[in-house]
Amino acid sequence: MTVLDASAVLALIHDEPGADVVASELASSSLGTASLAELTSSHA
Repeated sequence: MTVLDASAVLALIHDEPGADVVASELASSSLGTASLAELTSSHA
C-alpha cells in the first residue's frame, strides 16, 4: 500500500512531474487525514 501526501495529489491534479507515478499507485493507495485537510483547505 502507498500512502499519499498532499503534494503527490496536487502533482496529479495539476499534471506535474510525477503525476504518472501517482496515477499508477492511486487504486491501492491511502490519503492521511492531515493531507486531506491540507487539500480541502487549500482548494476551498
